[in-house]
Amino acid sequence: MMMMESQLLQPSWHDFDVYYDTQLPSLVDEDVLSLNLEDFDYEVSISDIDFELGSQVDSNMTSVGETSIQKPCLFLPGAHGEVENEVGVLHLLKAYGEATESGSAGLARVIARRAREKSSAVGAPAERIGYYAFKREPDYLESESAKNTVAALAAFYEAGPDGRFAHFSANDAILRAVPARADTLRVVDFDLSTAIQWPPLIASLAARGDPPPTVRLTCVEPKSPDRREFEEAKAQVCRFAMSVGVRLTVEEVGLEDLERTTREDEWVAFNCMFGLPHMGGTTRRSAREAVEFIRVAKEVLSNTKGVITVGSGCGFDLKRCKRGSFGSFFDGHLLYSHALFESMEWHFPSPQLTLARTAMESLFVGPCVCFNGCYERWEEMREGLNGMDMEGCCGVREHSLMEAKEMVREGWSPYGVSVVGEDQSEMVLDWRGTPLVRFFAWMQ
Repeated sequence: MMMMESQLLQPSWHDFDVYYDTQLPSLVDEDVLSLNLEDFDYEVSISDIDFELGSQVDSNMTSVGETSIQKPCLFLPGAHGEVENEVGVLHLLKAYGEATESGSAGLARVIARRAREKSSAVGAPAERIGYYAFKREPDYLESESAKNTVAALAAFYEAGPDGRFAHFSANDAILRAVPARADTLRVVDFDLSTAIQWPPLIASLAARGDPPPTVRLTCVEPKSPDRREFEEAKAQVCRFAMSVGVRLTVEEVGLEDLERTTREDEWVAFNCMFGLPHMGGTTRRSAREAVEFIRVAKEVLSNTKGVITVGSGCGFDLKRCKRGSFGSFFDGHLLYSHALFESMEWHFPSPQLTLARTAMESLFVGPCVCFNGCYERWEEMREGLNGMDMEGCCGVREHSLMEAKEMVREGWSPYGVSVVGEDQSEMVLDWRGTPLVRFFAWMQ
């Protein structure tokens, strides 16, 4: 029996999970869950790491407002020794942010050194924040974890909902918006990364009819491209498209050439995923680049039809980031970091999984919480994102919200999903009240 079109346009979180349970291992590696980490040496000294406060900090910097952010309490572990040490590290990290804001570079260096001494890659969440916060160079732990990157990525992506929440929401919005009889769908991706987002979309398009629409996947050229990663991702997504009978072409285009290479009769989906942990941290692409991508996308859609989807994993209110103080930004970053590490413990509670969890944190969570360049990121966010025109965002469908709640098992897990904003256009994934991922979209 043929499926109704409305059914094809409304994939479920359950289908998404089933898809990755059956397809993701074959896409990345046959031994995807074989994490060979027994030889890890965690007695890595971080007291010898030289950390220098960025010279960009303005000693005369003053607060010019407050940034809107939720401030839930931090949940601490139960063991008395761990509680005492974690509270101590948290106080030191907080003091580091205050010293940085006041321009006291020498004091900040002293506090950073003390925080490193009390930190550990396998301790409580705050201790792990302190371990990764001031890293400048790869260490033994990171180099050993990198040997299992493919397996770690698959396990990390399937265990936590951060990436799947953003990807499913974007794919759902694209499928809902694309015309049923479209011959060609052009998807312009801000950061292709591992291309893990696109197989479910391609599979849904393949079910639309015979023949399914042709997909033109356009990747925005990064300033410093990793050719090996790009070629591997391209090969994987092309093989999958061929297996389900969808004609797929993959191309690279500079951001400045997007408008010139877009036909007026072409339906275009612009996809901007930014700062999701599985993408390797917030330093892969900058907030300023993301804002510029959205600006160009809006210009292109003024002459054609399409949709813009945005998923931000920075844990901060990127849509409404005011010109607030560095201190308020740092507090939000600290809460976000604590939530990430705490959620990792919830997903991998068994002592037997500590090695695997530590490998994933080293590769994906650690880069997201690193304090190096934190001041630059704050300036980038408040300046770049203040210029983002948010008018015209689509409202979140009740169906999408219910599917998201089911996916994170709201009520049974510490995760929650809500719709926020005056126009109810933004869907937020949170961990015990701390925002982890935000999603919103425009449609033309």
